[in-house]
Amino acid sequence: MIFSTYTFLAFFSLVFLIQWFVLPALSPGIIPERFRLRALHVFLLISSYIFYMFSVWEYGLLIAASTMLDYIAGLLLGRTSWALAEPPAMPAGVSEDQTQADWERGRSDKSEADFARARRFRRLVLLASLGMNLGMLAYFKYADFFIESAVAAINSIAPGTYGPEETHSLLLRVILPVGISFFTFQSMSYTIDVYRGIMFVERSFLRFALFVSFFPQLVAGPIVTAKTFIPQLDQLPQFDLRRMRTAARWFALGYFKKVVLADNMAPIVDQIYKQPELYDAAGHWLGAFAFWVQVYCDFSGYSDMAWGTAIFLGYTLPENFRLPYLSKSITEHWQRWHMSLISWNRDYLYFPLGGNRVSPARHKFNVWFTMWVAGVWHGANWTFVIWGAIHGTLLAIESAYKEFVTKRREAAGLPKPPRPDRGKWFTGPGAIVQFVLTSTITIVFGTMFRAENIGEAWMILLRLFGFGMGDADFVAASLTNAMIRTVAWGVAATYAGHVIGWWIFEKGRLRDVVPAWVEIAFAPVFILVCYTLGYSGTAPFIYFVF
Repeated sequence: MIFSTYTFLAFFSLVFLIQWFVLPALSPGIIPERFRLRALHVFLLISSYIFYMFSVWEYGLLIAASTMLDYIAGLLLGRTSWALAEPPAMPAGVSEDQTQADWERGRSDKSEADFARARRFRRLVLLASLGMNLGMLAYFKYADFFIESAVAAINSIAPGTYGPEETHSLLLRVILPVGISFFTFQSMSYTIDVYRGIMFVERSFLRFALFVSFFPQLVAGPIVTAKTFIPQLDQLPQFDLRRMRTAARWFALGYFKKVVLADNMAPIVDQIYKQPELYDAAGHWLGAFAFWVQVYCDFSGYSDMAWGTAIFLGYTLPENFRLPYLSKSITEHWQRWHMSLISWNRDYLYFPLGGNRVSPARHKFNVWFTMWVAGVWHGANWTFVIWGAIHGTLLAIESAYKEFVTKRREAAGLPKPPRPDRGKWFTGPGAIVQFVLTSTITIVFGTMFRAENIGEAWMILLRLFGFGMGDADFVAASLTNAMIRTVAWGVAATYAGHVIGWWIFEKGRLRDVVPAWVEIAFAPVFILVCYTLGYSGTAPFIYFVF
């Protein structure tokens, strides 16, 4: 179910009305007051499964299996929480003293052998949970990729070993469940945090199942962790008109990004990347800018709509984008882009590897490897593997350069350079050069994200810089004025939105709240603009396949 369709509008309108008006009307007459919160959770869980199973009902079985797996793992880990070096995090309603007392009581009569067995058991439970989650993800997302790669490797050594028919027969042809990368990472975060003792064991299967399947962010993020979402289920949400206005703003912003900007870029991107060999440098630069607009507005548009939808229901999701196209380095870009994935990799991969508390060489490897994993996470294609490796290398180079500059300043007796003030973007010609260089890198290597294979990606990169165009069909590559105008205003609108966002959020302007009557009066204008400029078709979100 796509956020930008009438189907979702009807579905969500029904969910909204039932949550805020029907369920309260049933209490206390039909639903006792003490069961109101549980009734809401049951309703939202059913709604989430209806949302997820709308197109393919079998998807529900998969997410239910993932939920059950990590719920049981959490319960098993909770039985041996006394083996932790420190008391585990306490659930709502439990005092710190009580948690400390329970932890000490569990340890009181245990021997060293008991502690050793408990720690082995906990590691076994964690490894089993991670293995089954990652195995499920690997099967559905990467199985055919591994088979095709193995066949290609064999054919490169012994040409003709596997023909097209034999290769096709070996493929599993598994349908990729929508959003599997997102809800798998969410569910895994719970097990890891319980194992570490920084997340309490959730004994309510209802609450845990709602955390895993909460529909606003289910299929394309942002990635939500249990420690940030489950505590929100402790209390009944309260209807607040100010929050509803905030939700409407975010949903409208995301809808505009998706329908007016991203979807208008989609036909141009599809046309160019369907037969990239036909286009010259001008065609590929147009396609690169069009995709640069599309991928940001599509993904951040979904995140904005997900954020607004969650606020409509009384819940808060983590921030996922923060004006990434104003970045002046690749490091800053990844601090602003897909922030929930980067935060997940930082907490559950980078820090366990040692973070920056290791040797300089190992630190650079940790930086590179974490980004490489983020690339692999995006899809089963060698383009994502290499794309992640390239960005990881750039991050490692920037980290090494930063350390070099810091040491030179220390040797010269100079203080450390101040942290960049995001409220001061135009700080001189150097900042402009950094901005242009970063933007060029993200635009150029963004084409790898869209290319079908490595050969195609390499050809596109060459043609962007005027090489390897002997076979380009300049007649087919002729660009219409309509295409150029569409991409030009898409780029202009994207940058204008970033500048306005920087001026409002990072510069700290526009402190006064816009009156409600202004928003109400503007609503018809917004609807007319979206109807007039919006793409006539319905394009699925790009990240639905991740």
